[in-house]
Amino acid sequence: MKIIILGGMGFEKELVSLFRDFSVVLIGGKYDLKKESFHRVDGCEFFSEFVTENYYEIFSGGDVFIDVSINNKSKYLTWNFTAYYKKICYILLFNDGWKIYKFDENGCLNCVKSYTSSLPYVLLPELESSKVICFFESEKVSLTGRENFCFDLTSGKKVEPDFSKCSSEHKNFDFMNGKMSDIVSVSCGENLVVVSPMNDVTIDLGRLKENLKNHVGILKENMFFLEFKVEKFNVQIFRHGRTVVKGTKEKNTALFIYYNYAGVV
Repeated sequence: MKIIILGGMGFEKELVSLFRDFSVVLIGGKYDLKKESFHRVDGCEFFSEFVTENYYEIFSGGDVFIDVSINNKSKYLTWNFTAYYKKICYILLFNDGWKIYKFDENGCLNCVKSYTSSLPYVLLPELESSKVICFFESEKVSLTGRENFCFDLTSGKKVEPDFSKCSSEHKNFDFMNGKMSDIVSVSCGENLVVVSPMNDVTIDLGRLKENLKNHVGILKENMFFLEFKVEKFNVQIFRHGRTVVKGTKEKNTALFIYYNYAGVV
């Protein structure tokens, strides 16, 4: 059995160790913004990149998918892929509290949480990683079981999601066909990277400024964009989601800042 882990939240090493008896592929993981690199984890096949349009080749051959990434597009893409190819996925998602959803091909992530612009990851409540590891320890013997449930990490309760209002529109696979992709462009002449969402996005820049002011250094705000500094990088986020990260040519750095601070994913 091959397990595909989409990382980002920092406990990838523990998950890889837990599933050491299986073939494990880790995509991404905890990102070090100062070093502009992922924390490498031994004992698995490792891809040092965020999942974007490169997903198909990396996902192929996977049986069980575990998404503990820091961006919602990754989670919906993982669910799209596993539903289409009749695989199993576990999605760690903040939805009125931290919860883990398990879906087979009959499950629907859109039924439990419609895709919308999310809060920046940096603003989400802290997650107790030990509870996630304990959950997967209990699931280890039943990973491939075809079932659908929601496990609330706060209460410790498991419930069946309500799919009674599911429709064909919920399973349109937009995250697989490129309609929801993020286009990353590295400048040839300047030291910057641009991230542009393909989907329609409208950001309340004033609200974003208030949300981020205790986490970044605000430099400038007007009706068109918000500019701030994080570490050595200057970042401009425009109303329609386009994000310019100055001070790097590393696309993973730009995507990490986009996922962690923009909240438009």
